Amino acid sequence: MIRIFSAVLLVILFTSVSFAQITYEKGYFVDNEGKKRDCLIRNVEWLNNPVKFEFKFSENTEKQTAVMDSVAEFGVEGAFKYLRRSVKMDTSSTNLKYVSENANPEFKEKVVFLKVLEEGKASLYMYRFGVETRYFYSFEDSREATQLVFKQYKNRQGALMTNDAYKQQLLFLSGCEDIRSSAIERVYFGEKELMKLFRKYNHCGREVSKEGKGKGWGVHLGLRAGAGLRGLELASPSHASMSKTLSNRKYVPRYGLESEVVLPFNKQKWALTLEISYLQMNFAASLAKNDMVFGLEEPYYLEGASAYINYVGGARHFFYLNNRSKLFIGAYFGTATSLNSEIDFKRANGQTDYTVPVTAGSGFGLGAGYKFKDRISLEVRHMGPTGTFFGLYYNYANHYETNLTLGYNLF
Repeated sequence: MIRIFSAVLLVILFTSVSFAQITYEKGYFVDNEGKKRDCLIRNVEWLNNPVKFEFKFSENTEKQTAVMDSVAEFGVEGAFKYLRRSVKMDTSSTNLKYVSENANPEFKEKVVFLKVLEEGKASLYMYRFGVETRYFYSFEDSREATQLVFKQYKNRQGALMTNDAYKQQLLFLSGCEDIRSSAIERVYFGEKELMKLFRKYNHCGREVSKEGKGKGWGVHLGLRAGAGLRGLELASPSHASMSKTLSNRKYVPRYGLESEVVLPFNKQKWALTLEISYLQMNFAASLAKNDMVFGLEEPYYLEGASAYINYVGGARHFFYLNNRSKLFIGAYFGTATSLNSEIDFKRANGQTDYTVPVTAGSGFGLGAGYKFKDRISLEVRHMGPTGTFFGLYYNYANHYETNLTLGYNLF
């Protein structure tokens, strides 16, 4: 049943990809002559500030690409806005291994698209490329965007120091009676804190508007239950091409918890996950005398039980079907903690010759699934190998598992 469902789900997934791409949204751009052009923009919620974007003038027209040299401004209402600006940007590395001994910013002239975080009497902008993030501001109607200075450097003794001149730069915000200079002194140099401060200044004496905020990080915690089609394969390192199936695959129940962190870019189409689950399995098998793989001098009857706490971490990519449902694929890495798992090697008379403990191993896996309203999910996943034991002639055993899991997110 699980194999049939897996095949059906994969077919649905890959045939739906072409219909589940990021959509074009109603937006605009301003050309170098100052002419505003309404269009449909492919909104990918860029992680790094873009240097170009795709657009259409209507649903039925061909897509086109606009580059920075020809666009002064572009945006999608309620989602984002970018302005082309020539700025002096600090090019100092933020990697602590390569911080300089110069306390002052190392400015270089650049033409970039700045993302508008807050716009008004005082405007706040952001530029991000990789791990480097810079914040800029402008005051009144000035077209000049000035970088807020925050730089870590090493002094002559090698100690890490901080140039936090941005606090002095932001003192003009204390012109609003709602903002004290002590609050500016304490403000953390990060997107949310800076946006909050600029928004408070622009709405001085009035209630702060919460409109225009984009989607950020998403965190989900949910219950998981399902069944795994699990098997155990015994193999010999000295005969890599030989292996012996210890037991037929059988369905075993599994229960657990999963946390999922949705990343705040690319339309929230990426997520990191960590699942903790419990499962157990009993098995029995016979190994014949003079077995080709293990060279046994007499037949053995194997009997055992394994129980595990599984830890599976991974990354997922989503394909939106509509506002309520989406498909996803995932790549995973799993390891486990073995709970009193062992295999008894018994002679023909039923006497236990010796007992081998089953230890935990690790392995990779792939999965595909469906989510509804970020609340209910169904996933097929193949993992293996996830378990190993060493015993007879230094042989080992691999667990392979294909499971079907139903999930319900608590939040």
